[in-house]
Amino acid sequence: MIDNQIYTEPFDYDAAALGSRPLSAGIKLPVEQVLATGVKYDDNKPEYSLLPPVALLEMTKNLTFGAQKYCRENWRKVPDAKRRYFDAAFRHMQLWHMGETDDPENNLHHLALHAYLRLVQRCYRRFQQTLKY
Repeated sequence: MIDNQIYTEPFDYDAAALGSRPLSAGIKLPVEQVLATGVKYDDNKPEYSLLPPVALLEMTKNLTFGAQKYCRENWRKVPDAKRRYFDAAFRHMQLWHMGETDDPENNLHHLALHAYLRLVQRCYRRFQQTLKY
């Protein structure tokens, strides 16, 4: 029933006529299973739903403060960035450890600043390799 016919609706198939058909990555599933449950190959991919929204908000606050204080994307252009971001991250960690919760300059939480700076450290090398400034 499926031979030489074009189906525009996802459920416009005769499962018995399809039998098993190959899917991505060479995996074969019975059409009945595909039509009954749906298939999405997302194993071993990042699960962004696990990221707490407040974490993304804190990172965005840090980026916004930096863009207002310096300029947008300034963090990508800092000379001697590896050392300077390392030092800044641990200054914020130590200030928090000594009992100071928020940075007095911007009222951002020291741990959020520490996390932001560590993320910048992680990303900096990759971004620097692709920049054409």
